[in-house]
Amino acid sequence: MADRKSNPITKEWVDALNTIDVVFQDNNKVRHAWREYLDSLNDKSPHFESSNSFRLDLLSEMAMALGYKNLKQTEIDRFYSPKYFVPK
Repeated sequence: MADRKSNPITKEWVDALNTIDVVFQDNNKVRHAWREYLDSLNDKSPHFESSNSFRLDLLSEMAMALGYKNLKQTEIDRFYSPKYFVPK
């Protein structure tokens, strides 16, 4: 969650994505959302421009699976990154 909108993406974010199938092996909704998000990351995908929506769907499904039932997608989408952290 902490790296969900980091730009450029972090190794930790990639590592976390690559563990979804193992960690959520019994949750078909999370694994389906992961496959859709992964597809949207391909720049040739018709869903490439809306990959943020698929990322939010994935994180929302993961939150539900982990018991965070009151966490809204608008809250997941909120991210703070001060200008100070942006490389010049």
